[in-house]
Amino acid sequence: DKHIVHYRDFQEIDDSLFDAYWFFVTNRGIYQTPGKEEQWTISVQHSEADIDRTLEVFSDYCEVVKPS
Repeated sequence: DKHIVHYRDFQEIDDSLFDAYWFFVTNRGIYQTPGKEEQWTISVQHSEADIDRTLEVFSDYCEVVKPS
């Protein structure tokens, strides 16, 4: 694994897992920004229930993509 040190390092990250994640959560009613750099944006408009639901769906996604 390569550590991200500079912004350009961030731009070189393989987007395939993020792309899959974006579609996974969108298909479960969680609408996020389309950019990987903003995927964890939470605002004061989000309730505790919103955050809990997002974490639940994220956990489900991790189960789907984890190596066997």
